[in-house]
Amino acid sequence: MTAVNPPTPPWQRLATQAAAVARRGWTPATAGNFSLRLGPGRILITASGRDKGALAEEDFLTVDERGTVLAGRGRPSAETALHLQIYALRPEAGAVLHTHSPAQTVASRLYAEAGALRFSGYELLKGFAGIGTHETELELPVVPNSQDMAEIARRIAPALARERCFGYLIAGHGLYALGPRSGGGREASRGLRVPDPLRARAEEAFAMSRLRVFAEEDPVRPLRVTDDGGEIARQLAAIGVRFERWTPRVPVAPGDPPEAVMAAYREDIDRLVRERGFRTVDVVSVHPEHPAREELRRKFLDEHYHREDEVRFFVAGSGLFTLHPDHRVYEVLCEAGDLIAVPDRMRHWFDMGPRPSFVAIRFFTEPDGWVGHFTGSGIAARFPRFEPEAA
Repeated sequence: MTAVNPPTPPWQRLATQAAAVARRGWTPATAGNFSLRLGPGRILITASGRDKGALAEEDFLTVDERGTVLAGRGRPSAETALHLQIYALRPEAGAVLHTHSPAQTVASRLYAEAGALRFSGYELLKGFAGIGTHETELELPVVPNSQDMAEIARRIAPALARERCFGYLIAGHGLYALGPRSGGGREASRGLRVPDPLRARAEEAFAMSRLRVFAEEDPVRPLRVTDDGGEIARQLAAIGVRFERWTPRVPVAPGDPPEAVMAAYREDIDRLVRERGFRTVDVVSVHPEHPAREELRRKFLDEHYHREDEVRFFVAGSGLFTLHPDHRVYEVLCEAGDLIAVPDRMRHWFDMGPRPSFVAIRFFTEPDGWVGHFTGSGIAARFPRFEPEAA
């Protein structure tokens, strides 16, 4: 008899999506809320005040179309009313994701007076249902913020009634994205991203690094979570890991030659070389369409160590270092501006994601110092992978 795997519970599907969003820094502290349509008159939604990067079954509530709790403990967010409005007006909506990324928040302020952010000419517009060409325009409404959810609902109702409304922004607040029943909100959350010119001004400037500390036997519930740079540095220093934030003397961007990148950070580079005696410094760049991206990602996904410090500064993009110095696991999301120095022989793994995108400065004492010595442990497979595109 062939064994049949039981279906993934709805709460677990939503928790997986929420964790992917949280890894991008789009739900700082306990911000944001997520929901899933269970059936007629029944919605699964996150309880108020929960860490979206570590949701468990008890962090979800089942509510009816009036917001009355049918199952679960805790209280629903006041914003539950906005989720229920979307499900009432859009029968095809299967999920709603509400996030607070820096880029979304800044965009909501920049376009508040215009009342909408308009996308036109983008190839990715074809990812939305009913759109078959980039030669079209998609409007993302922006409504004023209010503590009165009924007022927000009243203002956005006409836009939600339109066929091509896949979400909206609340000024100074964040994004509501809705997705079809089959996709659990993923299509909408992927598509409703800020255009590259605005990302350069906002998301890249305010990208948030993050530290999560786990017990090695529990990859679901972090013991500690922080996106405060000073606190990240203090926590990592306690296990011998160096973490710093650097600011360029002149602006740099992906595509700049290595000489320009090095020149922008010359003072910090020279200081570190003097302190640590590095013999070689280089610049590495990996882009999402790199032909060997899958091989590059797999190279250091399993637990390993090096026989020299692994020192890397992120000029642009991001990557996930997971450190295993003792019985705890330290997951460090590094963003542009972060320097991390992992001591030699510290067990760790590095994930650049399925579509890697980063520019980094690397420091070496010996040419073969970063050769991976693998421990044979399967611990890395139990902990979250870096899946930025899942958000």
